[in-house]
Amino acid sequence: MRTAREIQQRLQGENDAFAIEVLRWVLDGGCPMCDHKSKKDYELGIMNEEFSATFLEVRHNWNEGTVMNHMDNHIEFDALEAKKHGKR
Repeated sequence: MRTAREIQQRLQGENDAFAIEVLRWVLDGGCPMCDHKSKKDYELGIMNEEFSATFLEVRHNWNEGTVMNHMDNHIEFDALEAKKHGKR
């Protein structure tokens, strides 16, 4: 799986209209956790078992499985970066 950064780099150098459309579709994933301003804090909290996926889903009215789907498929987690941006 490619990271968002890798996809954005590919998109910058792409000339094929279909490929550009597909790459833009991939980047616009629509994951509520990816889009949340506290994403890094939430990732760190889940990793450190400070709170559960269910807690976040209920708190933000997200569909069941949203958080674990993010953690399994969308994460570009860096613990040092998360600590730098977080309050932990």
